[in-house]
Amino acid sequence: MHEYKEQLFQNLKRHLKGSGWTLVKLFEGRGEIRIILPGNQDVKTEFEKIYSILDQLPDIDLEPEQVIIGYCNKDAINYHCTIINPDQELLIKSMYLNG
Repeated sequence: MHEYKEQLFQNLKRHLKGSGWTLVKLFEGRGEIRIILPGNQDVKTEFEKIYSILDQLPDIDLEPEQVIIGYCNKDAINYHCTIINPDQELLIKSMYLNG
């Protein structure tokens, strides 16, 4: 269960080693990988680099899963998130809800 998310989590953990960032698995419920930055780093600036970081990770040869990647400070202020591999059914439903 959550093999894709686990592999992505491990790849991010290796890539960000030594950055001072903390990674947390929140797979049940939201299906999120949360990246917690030290208080002195600007969350928005770092969050904007997420796709550049993902491009540097090894490919994952597993069935893709929807994953939320969230960034925030230790006190959960300045939370930003994006959805990786969005579930198409949920995406269509949200368009109707927001439309």
